[in-house]
Amino acid sequence: ATGACATWMVARSLGLNREGIGSLLSLGLKAKQELEQELRDRNKYIKLLTNLDSNIVCFCVASDGMELSLANRLTQKLFDDISNGDSFSVSKTIINNKSYGKMMNSFCETWSCDVDSDELVLVRMVLMNPFSTSKDNDYLSSFSIYVSDLVSELTLGVSGGSSPLA
Repeated sequence: ATGACATWMVARSLGLNREGIGSLLSLGLKAKQELEQELRDRNKYIKLLTNLDSNIVCFCVASDGMELSLANRLTQKLFDDISNGDSFSVSKTIINNKSYGKMMNSFCETWSCDVDSDELVLVRMVLMNPFSTSKDNDYLSSFSIYVSDLVSELTLGVSGGSSPLA
């Protein structure tokens, strides 16, 4: 009943239209696009799962030609490092070849991945705060710098398929 009441209150106070809740949803999509661009610009080892029509950013750690199993280990380590910190909140999602084979293989092709695993590990962040893109809020930039620094540490030895986690 609480969820229904909250939905009713949002609908009554904001309105279920472009100017109401639609404007808040648009800000979430804008934040997603900005974060994706920042991550893309900061570190070449951050591979973004694009073309998702939502406010969710999904990414992994990989280099061109890297085996998927190694990319999964690097991404899992990144997720653990972020989760064990106290600055940001992310979740993890794992897609498998059986259910998401076309999406997984298409994504892996973007970095010429050696698909040696039936699963793909992704760090996932949902952007719901409509103020994430305001000029007074550096949350997206802080997150992208934090992630880029962690990824740089993880990939320090990556070259020709080698890595500290190999």
